[in-house]
Amino acid sequence: MLAFAERLRFPAILLGSVILFASYLILLATFLAAYLSPIKTVVVYINRVGEANVELFFLLASIPCVVYYMKRLKWSRKQRKLWVKVPDE
Repeated sequence: MLAFAERLRFPAILLGSVILFASYLILLATFLAAYLSPIKTVVVYINRVGEANVELFFLLASIPCVVYYMKRLKWSRKQRKLWVKVPDE
């Protein structure tokens, strides 16, 4: 079982990284669109073409990967150590 968990380590960290980065880009794009508009607002449609259920599924499925990524991320003064095992407390 431990070998299976070790094999999932890289994909989980990679997926968590991609999801966090994509979320940041979406937040940044939404903020800039609102900030650059004359009335400083933007309308965000959640289910314009019926994609809300699929987005909810991907959002819920990505939560374990993001949690795993944040749990494994260790910060030091000089560099980010992503591949270091965190001892259980």
